[in-house]
Amino acid sequence: MERLIFAFIIVIYSSIIHAELTMQIEATKIQKGETFRLIITNDKMPTGVPDLTPLQADFTIVGTERSTNYSIINGTTTSSNQWTVLLLPKKTGILSIPAIRVGQEYTPAKTIEVTNIQNSTKSTTVNKQQDVILTAELSNEHPYINEQIIYTVKLYNSRRLLDVNYQGPQIDDALLIPLGDGRRYQVAENGRLYSVEEQQYAIFPQKSGELNITPPSFNALIYDAIPEPVHVQASASKLQVKSIPASFKGKNWLPAKQINLTEQYDQTTNTIQQGNTLRRTITLQAIGTPAQLLPNLTFDNTDQFSVYPEKPIEKNRFRQFDLIGTATINITYLLNKSGQVTIPAIQLPWFNIITNKTEMATLPALTLNVVANPVNINQTNSNATTSAVTTQQSQPTPSNIKHGTNLTNTQPINTFNLNDKNNGNLPWWLAGGFALAWVLTLFLWWWARKRPNSGHISKRKVFAQLKQACLTNQPEQARIALLNWARWQWPGLEFLNLDDINKVVSDIAFKREINELSKAIYHPHQSNWSGEKLWQLVTNYKLNSASRANRDRPLKPLNPL
Repeated sequence: MERLIFAFIIVIYSSIIHAELTMQIEATKIQKGETFRLIITNDKMPTGVPDLTPLQADFTIVGTERSTNYSIINGTTTSSNQWTVLLLPKKTGILSIPAIRVGQEYTPAKTIEVTNIQNSTKSTTVNKQQDVILTAELSNEHPYINEQIIYTVKLYNSRRLLDVNYQGPQIDDALLIPLGDGRRYQVAENGRLYSVEEQQYAIFPQKSGELNITPPSFNALIYDAIPEPVHVQASASKLQVKSIPASFKGKNWLPAKQINLTEQYDQTTNTIQQGNTLRRTITLQAIGTPAQLLPNLTFDNTDQFSVYPEKPIEKNRFRQFDLIGTATINITYLLNKSGQVTIPAIQLPWFNIITNKTEMATLPALTLNVVANPVNINQTNSNATTSAVTTQQSQPTPSNIKHGTNLTNTQPINTFNLNDKNNGNLPWWLAGGFALAWVLTLFLWWWARKRPNSGHISKRKVFAQLKQACLTNQPEQARIALLNWARWQWPGLEFLNLDDINKVVSDIAFKREINELSKAIYHPHQSNWSGEKLWQLVTNYKLNSASRANRDRPLKPLNPL
């Protein structure tokens, strides 16, 4: 028997040791006239009830509720006592909730902030004779176009309801967005306790002048022996929307409480190789403006780089009494030329609705050092060598050199001496040379007439070469074939490289595939190029009938005679 009593004491003692006395409040900030719940939890065996006397200095105790839970786990008995106290603040400010005594222990102290009721255009006074009341408030009756207005709907209910049906507010020529899922609380009005369901909406008027708001309505049955139908509707509201102020000089009207414009590049170094791409992410965030109303940023191409912006990713979120809109834009820059390249700064003017002044959100310019690609350098050197050889071969002939002229050249030039005794045969040598040149010209003309005209590539051959290169994934052959296709497509223009085609093509998908082809040529080890999509874009490209007709007429060969 003594062992059983000792074991029971051990169980009780262990439960006391691991017990806790806690206090929680459901909100840290409320408005005057609203109630809140204070929850006290005691995990010990019953040792007393909370002493609520200290609360009466700053709060009215509207009601209390107690619940007790018992559980036995592996032979161990535990219990939990919970008291829920409904409190109504007596004044505004930061009020202290003192420590509450339960038995021999105390809860920790808490604080709560009580604010005055926000100014609104509609009164929220509740008639004590009504069981269900519906009110609506406007934060501002005279906004600008696209300025945020908070429309707050409150449903007061003191009865049990059935078959409820709520119709939200409506407004034409404006954007109406619910702010979250609403909240529930209790409030005492005229000595009567109401359960309140509150829902806020953000309204963004789209035109100036008077706008009428169709108020919300509520239908239900009051639970009773004989259910009684109830229908309530909030008072109607009007907006007097102001036009864009004349002082605002921006291209896009953007009213907001705050604008944040940030950017991020995928590379931290300012040195980049020609033909590479640079990815930029720009985030535009506005407090008090939805993502749907944010302006589209524009990016222009230059002869140094091509710009490919993607569709913005729009997102809205809610923070207390504001809607925050965010647009994230991804931009790809293709660096076409070497040298110093500057991505220009971005300036976005916006209107601060708090200060009623125009402000500027900016992103700084970025200067890059674009290093020439080794492929381009080798091509340049090859062209320079060819030019030098051509220059040497085009030096003056002996017949064009006057006696006594001093010429400087890397190659020795044979000159004629007028005192040479063999100069008497000069006329015969000249005559023979001219005759030989005439015979050679006739031979070349005859040979050119016999061979096919290679200056004109047929449409069928152009498409066959391009198809073969694309479907076999050969980027260099595809580049040559695509240039031939462009020369056939636009016969009056000159196409020396893929960038020349990019300047003519307007389709974004086509431009992107041309850039992928450029990357595959410049960096063959970094790109696994597939030409199937490029071939599809070429075949689907709508040909200009007039240009095609002009191209189909080959030029007549020149007659050298």
